[in-house]
Amino acid sequence: MKKIKSDLRRLTDSYGEINKGKIVTENILELEQIKMTSLAVHIETFLSESEGSWETLRVYRQALRKFAKWAETMPPTTSVVRIYKSYLLNIGLKPNTVSIYLTGINQFFDYLVEQRRIPYNPAKVVRRPRIPRTHQRDPLTSEGAKMLLGNIPRSAIKGYRDYAMVNLMLRTGVREVEVSRMIISDITWKEGERIIEIQGKGRDCKDSFVILTAEAYDPIAEYLALRTDVDSSRPLFGSVGNRSRGKLSTRAIRSIISQYLKIS
Repeated sequence: MKKIKSDLRRLTDSYGEINKGKIVTENILELEQIKMTSLAVHIETFLSESEGSWETLRVYRQALRKFAKWAETMPPTTSVVRIYKSYLLNIGLKPNTVSIYLTGINQFFDYLVEQRRIPYNPAKVVRRPRIPRTHQRDPLTSEGAKMLLGNIPRSAIKGYRDYAMVNLMLRTGVREVEVSRMIISDITWKEGERIIEIQGKGRDCKDSFVILTAEAYDPIAEYLALRTDVDSSRPLFGSVGNRSRGKLSTRAIRSIISQYLKIS
């Protein structure tokens, strides 16, 4: 009896046919008649009605468009979602990225269920990939921080930018995503102290701030004095290449820091 129950559970899990503990065959058959292309037209409506940060919704849009293009004429069944999960891992996406993609797909299908576009959410029972525990880098010591800043040459505007940015992160503890979202007008005054307003991960507004001591602010002022685009709405730490004048992404910031950490 235990083996029969175990086999039944594996069977129902594999096809996503569990609906409140019961197998609903008619719902499965109904879903198999739907093509992903017919559901893709609802992606933008779903995103417009969703709550979340701009960055979260951007990632969800990317995830859903990729899934819709990949699935195309296939029905959005649990088996298809599982195959897509394997496909993402096989092409080299990190487990954390795949997990975020699946979260977006799951929320999209929840929305379609609420709108009665599909009978049930086929992604609900798809497990997220295991995220391996990686060794975390030890915090920099005071001497290590000095060495890191000493590795940054200030002979051109890029060096001034990198020095000001890394110095700010070391002295205030602001994170990469917060630095990426900073604009020049975020530097202001509050109760007689110079501060910089910050928008953290998952936030939709700048509801926090850190105090800028002279040691944290002076390198920023030196960097801004070299810039020609100092409109208050411009990114505080912008790209310096000829092709792009936009903000630095979190990946770019991480890469810059890693570059100077590797210098012996």
